[in-house]
Amino acid sequence: MTTADPIDGISADPQCIRIVQVSDTHVSRKRAYFVDNWDVFVDEMSRTRPDLIVHSGDVAFDGAADEDDLAFARSEKDRLAAPWLAIPGNHDTGESPLAIRLQQPINSERMERWQRHYGPSRWCRDLGAWRLIGIDTALLGSGHPEEEQQNQFLERSLRNRSGRPGDALPASTALRERRGRYRIYRCGRPVCAAWAAA
Repeated sequence: MTTADPIDGISADPQCIRIVQVSDTHVSRKRAYFVDNWDVFVDEMSRTRPDLIVHSGDVAFDGAADEDDLAFARSEKDRLAAPWLAIPGNHDTGESPLAIRLQQPINSERMERWQRHYGPSRWCRDLGAWRLIGIDTALLGSGHPEEEQQNQFLERSLRNRSGRPGDALPASTALRERRGRYRIYRCGRPVCAAWAAA
């Protein structure tokens, strides 16, 4: 997806936008203790009603190996009272070769499972005066064919900001700017660069 669409149901005041970022919920039908934690989060989001919830990875406990974990975690998102966006984490689609620990490298099959339940693993959304960009950090430095497509997506999304002041990238990914050129670092190594034209 390369367009930047307003999120359905949000008519955010550009001066006051409330975004909740959550990660590592590890929701799983087989591990009820994570669902107990999720119940508390769902209740809190019903009470506070943010403009947007961004889930920055590890929505499921073992989605990289068990599609039911991804499907169950996705069904649980329907309980949220606010709009939400998600990007995958290593427990969802596997790991980048730059940071392999679970012996579950990202691959096409795992990425297709994510798309079946969540849609694209990258997105660009405008919220009030802000542009939010979510990318799949496991692709960075992976050599997977999707990596180049994601790099091009990121470049377009940064270039076409329409004067918006901010970009949001997942935690654990550093974004550095120098004279309009952005460089993304993963585990201290540059993995992607993109121009942001004025």
